[in-house]
Amino acid sequence: MGRTLWQLWHQSWKKQSCVNKEFKSPLISRACGQSVSAGDTSARPSSVQSATKGPAGVDRVDDVERRLRKEVDRLKEELHHTQQHIQQLRDSGLKESELAVFITKLHEYNELKDMGQMVMGNIASVQGVRTRDLYPNYGLELDD
Repeated sequence: MGRTLWQLWHQSWKKQSCVNKEFKSPLISRACGQSVSAGDTSARPSSVQSATKGPAGVDRVDDVERRLRKEVDRLKEELHHTQQHIQQLRDSGLKESELAVFITKLHEYNELKDMGQMVMGNIASVQGVRTRDLYPNYGLELDD
């Protein structure tokens, strides 16, 4: 069976471009199949260089542990500040049960405001002006 020009071109292109290689080793340069010598670290990615530093990766494990400890400390501090803020809100008389009511009312307000913005947009479109130009006509401020 004869191959089409597309099939021939595609097969040639795949051979030249290294497409569909199963694994791309960091020790293989971009030019397909050319190995990099073990002593030449200039062609290696920095992650490979850092993995080869130190005795058996001990430095790497210590760095990871140090970063994780810093992150845990930061999160503990954030938790402490959040708990302090919650306590301040409770001390000022706010109750968690009121929070659900407040959130519901806030959602209703936002929906009404969105509908108002749509109406203003339609009026502006009919009149051929910008929405912000209508605000003074209705006694509204731009930040309303």
